[in-house]
Amino acid sequence: MEKQLDNKILKFLWLYLSIFGVVLITIFISITMSGDLQKQEKEFIDYSLNWYTDDGKAATLNNISGEYTIYTILPEIKRGTSLYFNFKTLNVEIYRGEDCVYKTPTFEKRFFGQTPGSYFVSVPLSEQDSGVIIKLKLSNPYHDESGKVPQILLGNQDNILLNQIGGKFFGFCISVIIAFLGLCFIVMFIIFHKQKIVGFELLYIGLFAFCMGIFMFTDCKLLQVIYPNAHLYHMIAEMFMMLIISPLLLFLGKMYKTYSSKAVMLVCAVSSIGFVINFMLNVTGIRDYHEMVTLTHITYGVAIICIALGIVRSIKESIKEHVFHNIGVLGICCSAIMDIVMLNFGMSIETTFFTRIGVLLFMFLEGTELLINVLKEYREIEKNKFLSRLAYHDGLTDLLNRTSFTEEIKRLEDENCENVLIAIFDVNNLKHINDNYGHAKGDALIVSVAQVIRKSSEMFGKCYRTGGDEFIVIGVGDDVENRFNLVMEQFYANIDKINNLKEFPIEIKVAMGYCISQNQDDVGLHDILEEADSRMYENKKKLKLIV
Repeated sequence: MEKQLDNKILKFLWLYLSIFGVVLITIFISITMSGDLQKQEKEFIDYSLNWYTDDGKAATLNNISGEYTIYTILPEIKRGTSLYFNFKTLNVEIYRGEDCVYKTPTFEKRFFGQTPGSYFVSVPLSEQDSGVIIKLKLSNPYHDESGKVPQILLGNQDNILLNQIGGKFFGFCISVIIAFLGLCFIVMFIIFHKQKIVGFELLYIGLFAFCMGIFMFTDCKLLQVIYPNAHLYHMIAEMFMMLIISPLLLFLGKMYKTYSSKAVMLVCAVSSIGFVINFMLNVTGIRDYHEMVTLTHITYGVAIICIALGIVRSIKESIKEHVFHNIGVLGICCSAIMDIVMLNFGMSIETTFFTRIGVLLFMFLEGTELLINVLKEYREIEKNKFLSRLAYHDGLTDLLNRTSFTEEIKRLEDENCENVLIAIFDVNNLKHINDNYGHAKGDALIVSVAQVIRKSSEMFGKCYRTGGDEFIVIGVGDDVENRFNLVMEQFYANIDKINNLKEFPIEIKVAMGYCISQNQDDVGLHDILEEADSRMYENKKKLKLIV
């Protein structure tokens, strides 16, 4: 039993380690490919500082609110050159001289908001554009200084695209991996929850990782570079950003006692209500997701307070079992702080690079702790099953025991079953073998007889070991006696085979007596049992007279 259980545990761990093995390989490949793409010689320049306002002042490309117009005079342009830039929370019109050559596409505002979020634009230029004035009309409809143009590049379009993809490829792969891990946990929940091995915590962490992964890979801007349908990506990112809180807190509340269940349910309720409010306001066109982002941030703040209190309580109570959890949550917090610092000091234009690593670390540590708990619980379940089996099965022969037999007799009596056949078997000379050849040989004899009884009666009924050398077989149904006669033919044939092999120092002889209950209103099963026992002893006496 233990060996079989250990094999299941090893398979479970192998699956878990295989998943993270695939993750590590994917990370290594993504780092290599991202590095190779960015090692290519740059055939473009950063043109962000060459823009001016109408009054001739240097243009400010951050904290744009309302209408803002900037222009530049193009230098000498070579064939194959493009003007490539990224803008956020803006609508943009591009003019070459007096001609409008680009305008931000508009979509249904009720679903996609008033701006496309983060958008990438490439304007092809020709040699005739040398010295031409390029004007950008920037409009932030939210008037909240959230508009910005992080980067404006001038050069070979293909080279720019490869560089942009290289810079975002690693973050994209990490985001996809997180979503993949979430799906793996969800699938594992479906498989193992049916077997009552895992609880809903596996589902909750799977949903959290999946929502986080979808949010991150739609927000990492690689999709916008390859296929610039930014309105759709922006909407998906905003929606999944709001869906992250509830499964995370449900997981923490289910997994750890240090988190107040009332606080968890309250924050989840606030998050769910906030999501519904955001969605309804967006669909009705009253407010879009960007305008309601403050509500999402407030929900995040409340969730962080709840999580922080849980960590403090865990550390205060010195719960060693929560080490992985505390490290994982602190990893997310520290990685988010690093991203904020680097972004504010202009050291990185990637807003969630370290946060992705932090989430991946969190998933690994929490997944490890979760699976350790699952395996402990699984072992406990299997142990309880084993103990339950011992309560109803004989330890030596694995046949049903006397407790099982007693409950079966009571069931048959309560159901007033008819045509019940009870047969009692008794092994002769067991005491002689035990006294002269040892109890090990006697146990081997008992096991051999039990196997013969089991094999002979497996299509007939249930068999029990009710004493040291006593076995009982119960059969029910029409034509029960004729069926039992076939059982006995096979039984004696199998006993003869054992005797012919001479595995035991004396010939095996098994006494048997049976009786049939036709109607319990006339004769009870206990009377039938006594009659079968009496007939077995008569047969036992006859066998002793046979030399």
